[in-house]
Amino acid sequence: MYTVSTVWAIPKSDILEIPLSKIQQYGFNDPIFLRFICTHLSKKLYAST
Repeated sequence: MYTVSTVWAIPKSDILEIPLSKIQQYGFNDPIFLRFICTHLSKKLYAST
């Protein structure tokens, strides 16, 4: 079974752009950062389905 999710930003949103090389260098080795990203992405996906 396939699930398709679409996330729309209804209120005004700010976007922070970070080069992938910096995330790979610092973020992927930081368990606090990884937990933060996983928690927020899962909340957004759950709310949109």
